[in-house]
Amino acid sequence: MISAPFSRGFLFVGGLVDLEMSRRFTMIIMAILLFNQSLANRLHNATPKMILFIGNSMTFFNGGVDYHLEKFVSSAGFNVKCKSIVKGGATLEQHWKNTLVHDEIKKGIYDIIIFQENGTVLMRGADENFRIYITKFDSLAKSVSSRSLLFMQSLPKSRIKKWFLPRFIEDSINRFFEDLIYQDREELFNDISNALNIDYVNIAKSYNNSYRINPKVTLLLIDNHPNEFGTYLDVCMFYSFLWKKSPIGVDYIISDKITEKLKLHLQEIAWNSMVE
Repeated sequence: MISAPFSRGFLFVGGLVDLEMSRRFTMIIMAILLFNQSLANRLHNATPKMILFIGNSMTFFNGGVDYHLEKFVSSAGFNVKCKSIVKGGATLEQHWKNTLVHDEIKKGIYDIIIFQENGTVLMRGADENFRIYITKFDSLAKSVSSRSLLFMQSLPKSRIKKWFLPRFIEDSINRFFEDLIYQDREELFNDISNALNIDYVNIAKSYNNSYRINPKVTLLLIDNHPNEFGTYLDVCMFYSFLWKKSPIGVDYIISDKITEKLKLHLQEIAWNSMVE
């Protein structure tokens, strides 16, 4: 007669202990989740102080997007340090197999790591390696609290030329194929962006907008690398995206070939491409 109430009392006290432990455990889990979300928000919204570019000649042409972005940001009144690991024609797979790239990322000093893939790997039917290695790189970046960002570079100009066709028909055919490539490329980047929850800077879109508004402004060389105007547009796009500010009015230019009128055109194209 004595043991039963004692037993019930013991179970009741134990229940209180279990309940209190459960409550504390829940509070700890919630605090961790809130902290992680807060950290993620800070990583996403904070102004970057250190940026690493990983890519190829589309990144390093004309002195490098990284070099000119640092100068542009300084001209705008902010501070950032940019570094690049680049090699002509390199793919993300090749960069992944380079231990020096891993070592640089693992330093954990970069707020943002910008990945730029080889254009041939981005073509339909050949993009599986891009998906594989950007996933690997993003996981590595997140392990050191760095934010991944994709560089959707300019697309090659279609150069279909039929001497027996009027020029306006040739141009229409070229635009048709360029639009197909662009739609395919944008779909790919959207897929990866959604799958990994990472952003991309749509450089190709800004080139298209520039051609539409002023087709006389050439942004690519004959080999489809960006010329100085193209690289400047790239820089304006990254500034607009990362600092969430208009590049219009920033003094810095990467070449004396960029006149005030052309500078304004490229800055406006970048900002309008970002906010539309």
